[in-house]
Amino acid sequence: LTDVTVNQLWKYWPHNVWKSKTLNWLDDSLIDGKVEQGFVFVYGDLVPQLFKTGAAQFISRAYVRDATNKFRPEWPAVENLDAIALFTHDAVHVEVEKGMTNGVRIGSSQVDIDSLGDGLLSVELTSSAKDDQVLDYLNHSPLSQNIKLSDTITLTGRQNIDLNFDIPLKDNKPHTFNPKGIIGFNNGTFATEHFKLDQINGPVKLSGHDLILKNLPAALETSPVTLNGTIVTKSDQGVKIDVGIDGKLDAKYLLGKIDKELPIQGESNWQIHIKSKQDDLLMEAVSDLAGVSIELPAPLKKNTEENQLLTIKCTIPCDQSTVEINYADKITSTIRVAAGEYQLLQLNFINPEFTPDSNNPFGGYIDELDLDQWLELVAANHSKSKTNTDGVAELPFTDIALSINSLMFMSRKFEDVDLQISRKTDSFEVTVNSPT
Repeated sequence: LTDVTVNQLWKYWPHNVWKSKTLNWLDDSLIDGKVEQGFVFVYGDLVPQLFKTGAAQFISRAYVRDATNKFRPEWPAVENLDAIALFTHDAVHVEVEKGMTNGVRIGSSQVDIDSLGDGLLSVELTSSAKDDQVLDYLNHSPLSQNIKLSDTITLTGRQNIDLNFDIPLKDNKPHTFNPKGIIGFNNGTFATEHFKLDQINGPVKLSGHDLILKNLPAALETSPVTLNGTIVTKSDQGVKIDVGIDGKLDAKYLLGKIDKELPIQGESNWQIHIKSKQDDLLMEAVSDLAGVSIELPAPLKKNTEENQLLTIKCTIPCDQSTVEINYADKITSTIRVAAGEYQLLQLNFINPEFTPDSNNPFGGYIDELDLDQWLELVAANHSKSKTNTDGVAELPFTDIALSINSLMFMSRKFEDVDLQISRKTDSFEVTVNSPT
């Protein structure tokens, strides 16, 4: 056969052997294109019983060019398809040379139906896509039922995709979609409205509904990081994310997230863990701050070489949730963002030998405090601070009580001090009690 359109191949099917559902499926799926060359080999009488004994044979081979195929009504059509299709009385095997489906380029691939009676389509797919083409394809296919996609997710860069999966051709036959393979990212970017990763380079393993990340290189605000973990795209709880991000981050990046200028410089190793919990996405970020200096008065002062463990917890987006901070198990605080303003809900200074007073959100124990330097810092920043109608800078508390081992106040050093700061009408009252 030469120069035959694919929608005319029905003339050569073994109608006495194939069931009407198979014939209808072929008629519906072969939409357009040309058979440049084809062969049909028939041996014996085409009746089902003879095929079982080997007394009959049917083999058809078609070299298809620029075809359009839609193997299931709910899946996007494959266009510009060049392939070699082999039909027997009970099987279909297709060697795909190239094609295109919803913007995704298909390379050398294999499609097999080992038994028309079983009606299971097996695919070994090699393809490539650019930017959001994969997301667009998923949204236009039944895979959107398996993978919960947000409209705010965007991808850039190129992705190379190698997948194996089976698709049932019979509506009444239950089958679990279980794709396996590799999605390779080349200089990619993954972004949502609250989070962005650049320079993603490397493979992501797909196993069923699990996306598995192992030492995947990326960049967070130009800082190199690695990704490890799992994204479960379908479960009883919906999408489940459990991913770790490890790398060095500059203090400027973190200060930029809170839009504050503070005397904190340098970079340190961070371990950021993002995990889903029901409908929320929780984040825990931990760093020993080695390499970071904090030029603030004691007890926050820190030199570059010191290790002081800092832990930050929040619900993403952090700038719309409550943020919990623990600094070296010495200071704990809770911050909430409301109307663009940071509200300090809790600030406790911890003595490891005593349990903090849960009824008092402000106060605690400090080993060393230079109150003179802190008051000088407050005065220097007074013009930048929020003030009330009396012109007095607002603090996030009305009263705070502290027990201090060593206090520098009015150029004098006090030992074993009880310090209380109280908000008055037009001032703050500082009370210092010490046996010194």
